[in-house]
Amino acid sequence: MKRTEMLCKNYEFERVFRKGNYYNSKYLTIYVRPRVDDRLLLGITVSKQVKGSVKRNLVKRWLREVYRSTEDDICSGYEIIMYGRLKPELMDYYKLANAWRKLIREANIYCPKVVEDSTDGPSI
Repeated sequence: MKRTEMLCKNYEFERVFRKGNYYNSKYLTIYVRPRVDDRLLLGITVSKQVKGSVKRNLVKRWLREVYRSTEDDICSGYEIIMYGRLKPELMDYYKLANAWRKLIREANIYCPKVVEDSTDGPSI
């Protein structure tokens, strides 16, 4: 079930950039700002140093997929901006995914859902 809303307006991005905390890795920077409600807001942006719209959009697609794969493990009540920093020639999806997992743990927004073990039931 999708529960994330997107940040779209410039003032929303500016608020998170100014008032949020940031966490860096070689490939990715995330900005995190807590909210008073349980909504989860996501913004994705890529540096203009990544020349060419095709390459920037490729990095954005990678960022969206990395987030989608871990969406259920993110705590609610935050505004998050994912900021891609390097050219796609210098990184790949797997490096980006590893950097994302490291940064969400560092930012304390990683809340994995516990899966109940169904082996305790009666056996035939």
